[in-house]
Amino acid sequence: MIISLKKIINMSKCFIYTLRIAIFCACIDFEANAIPVFSNAPSQFVFAQIRPMSNPTNAMEIANAGDSPLEIHRVRACCGSTASITTNSIAPDAAATLTVALKPMATPGLFRKKVTLYTNDPSAPVVEIPIVGEVLAPKVEVKGDELVVASNSGMSIGSDPFALPQILQ
Repeated sequence: MIISLKKIINMSKCFIYTLRIAIFCACIDFEANAIPVFSNAPSQFVFAQIRPMSNPTNAMEIANAGDSPLEIHRVRACCGSTASITTNSIAPDAAATLTVALKPMATPGLFRKKVTLYTNDPSAPVVEIPIVGEVLAPKVEVKGDELVVASNSGMSIGSDPFALPQILQ
């Protein structure tokens, strides 16, 4: 079988065009597959044993293990806590710090709260990070006619029974 030179040139042109299209599509696919990936360590905030009326804080790193920027659209803290993040846009292979501050009630016992983050990560658009710990019971002593509540400031309410609710707020 004899193939003319013209057919060979036409076949090479088709091959070159096909190769160009394949390279162009590969570039587009690479960009389309670039996604952010949410990552945090540790997986929860732990506030071991805390005193009532204290204001403890805890922080963790939020990282982006993906190929495009991770956007934190919203940070929402549960009641009795506040949360903030150092930046709302985390570059690939970078991290930000998420800080949680508690305002524990005077009620002693174990507690469980959460911080919710809304992201652009398609596999984790809403991330809930638990906050756990224990509020210790305040130490109350009666000294003569005074009621002494041991808190961070070591307040004494004296003999005024109406002052206790103000201290516990």
